[in-house]
Amino acid sequence: MKKLLSILIVLTLILSTFSLSFAEVLKDETIYVNLDYNGSAQNIKVVNRIYGESNEKYYIDYGEYENIKPLVNIKPIIEKDRIKWPLENLNQEDIYYEANIDKELPMEIAIEYFLDGKKIHGKEIAGKSGNLKIDISIENENNLTTQIQVPLNLDIFSNIKVENGTISVVGKTMTVVFTHLPIDDGKFSLEAKGENIELDSILISSTNSKMPLLGDLEDFSSGIDEMAEAFNELEKGSRELNKGTINLKDGLKTLTDGIGEFYSGFNQINSKTKEISKGFNQFNLGFKSLKENMENLVKGIGELNYGFKTIVEEGSGIKEGLFQLKEGTTNVDGGIEELNNGLITLNSNHKQLVELAKSLQNSQDPRVKALVEGVIGEGVAIENLSNGLNESYKGIKAIAENTNKLYLGYSEYNKGLNEIFGGYNELNQKLQPLPKELVNMYNGHTQLTEGLDILFQGLNSMENGISEINNNTKILPNKVGKLAEGQEELTKGISKINNEGIDKINNTVEMFTDNKEATEEDYTSFVDSRNENNSTCQFIMKTPAIKIESLERQVKIEEKGNKSFWERLLDLFRR
Repeated sequence: MKKLLSILIVLTLILSTFSLSFAEVLKDETIYVNLDYNGSAQNIKVVNRIYGESNEKYYIDYGEYENIKPLVNIKPIIEKDRIKWPLENLNQEDIYYEANIDKELPMEIAIEYFLDGKKIHGKEIAGKSGNLKIDISIENENNLTTQIQVPLNLDIFSNIKVENGTISVVGKTMTVVFTHLPIDDGKFSLEAKGENIELDSILISSTNSKMPLLGDLEDFSSGIDEMAEAFNELEKGSRELNKGTINLKDGLKTLTDGIGEFYSGFNQINSKTKEISKGFNQFNLGFKSLKENMENLVKGIGELNYGFKTIVEEGSGIKEGLFQLKEGTTNVDGGIEELNNGLITLNSNHKQLVELAKSLQNSQDPRVKALVEGVIGEGVAIENLSNGLNESYKGIKAIAENTNKLYLGYSEYNKGLNEIFGGYNELNQKLQPLPKELVNMYNGHTQLTEGLDILFQGLNSMENGISEINNNTKILPNKVGKLAEGQEELTKGISKINNEGIDKINNTVEMFTDNKEATEEDYTSFVDSRNENNSTCQFIMKTPAIKIESLERQVKIEEKGNKSFWERLLDLFRR
């Protein structure tokens, strides 16, 4: 591709100097520009050449010239910005003339100098030593191709490095050539180690890039268009592939994270399998013990149920006896109450008799006295009997009340006992098939334990496989990431080839395959845009030479007399 681009550049520089046509009157416009060290224009001179054949009397050249000087023996007619040149002798001699013009150049040139990494003005470089770097940039909005030539004396410079340029060596002079096509802005750079630096003028030339159709270049241009379209599709496909690769990387990252989490969880589960297996085996041993002891348990519950049945049956007699006891104490309590009431009445009535007997105590009659003592004694006995019977009545009453409470409490107890017996009886009936079921459960659990042991052994084997999968998938995202990075670089490379290679070649070929007639993009005149027919334009520019000033200057006195055309032409850059 570089070779192809170089060929196209050479064709541009060579063929752009060809005349567009030899019909009628033609004009070549050459602009000579003295630049300062930094690339700014100092003064501009124009040399025009008028040639060809015409039946017209005058050729009109437009432009606001200053100091128009014919370089041949012909005088023009100047009418402000219209210069009329007589054409009567044009078929015998071309017309040359020079003039000054004050106008902005159609390009912007910038030159910067650096010595040992520090920016320095061009005129200050002379005589210094060090690593010299020159940066040159050019910007233009017109269809102009520019060539920059930097001559380097190999007695002064060594270790020369050039970016975006070519070199040629003649004798002890190396010429660095930079070429700028009107495709984009140009930036160029060179570096060299210098001793007692001197630098000849930097020469810059620009010319219109448009030229006539060149043979099979039209087919070549068509092929370039197809190749450009193919590269566009390739770039789109590469970008889509890059997106897919990035998505694959993200998916693998998610998969890797998931596998890592799964492996971590699986590892934790597997690390607990021994404990689980031990627990299941211990549980199975307990199950076996439960199975073996369940018959005794069922038998014991049956005996307990029988005992409760016996207690319930006997409790009915106890309840009946307590009822009879309650009824008897109630009847005794009633009799004692009536007897107590009779004794109270008797004691009350007998007290009156005792009072009467006491009044007869002083009687001298032994019989009366004995009767009195008997009545008083009887009264004391009746009162004691009444008191004792009253206490007995209270005791019998308390016994009757407690006997009733005992009966009621035992009735509740008997009711609860019946309920307990009913529950135990139901439990006993349901526990009868339990030993057989426990045997079946034990056999099933034994099979489960054996299966779990086999499962845990398989999980232990699976851990190794999952560990290997986990280790291998961890490196996949990085590898796919590198693949994505490589794909991205490939896409950038394709894009760069497309933008900086194919597009530039295509644009360059378009310059070569333009038709013979001038287009709006043709740059035919710097002096005046009205000079658009049968006109060409080129710029020749130079910077001051960087020289060490001598202590003694030799002054050369020019001989008087008329100078030839070529001497005056060379003087354009000497003034």
